[in-house]
Amino acid sequence: MNKKAKIAIGVLSCLLLAAVITLIVLVGYRSGGNKTHHTSSQSHHTHRSTQTKQGSKITKDKAGQIATDKYGGKVINIEADTHDGSPAWEVEIRDSKQGRIEVDVDQTSGKIVEMEKD
Repeated sequence: MNKKAKIAIGVLSCLLLAAVITLIVLVGYRSGGNKTHHTSSQSHHTHRSTQTKQGSKITKDKAGQIATDKYGGKVINIEADTHDGSPAWEVEIRDSKQGRIEVDVDQTSGKIVEMEKD
């Protein structure tokens, strides 16, 4: 193989690698915003558990505690959400008294505003 062919193969390999990395980043970005499937681990929840949205009184941890105090089980994931236009924490729980459920906790008052079986 001559020198020009080796250079061309090297350039094509770099372009292919760049395309694969771009695809991985785009797929990861899109799936991170997808609310239909919750795949965050408990350790991820713990790492970010003290975050609150601006103006919120209830933290993610507190919302999880409120939901599990009422329904039992173990928190799988907590995400910022809205309920009737008000900010809420959507707490996903497994092994509750009702099985796998999602509980919306108002971010301002801490009241449970909705519970649905998952």
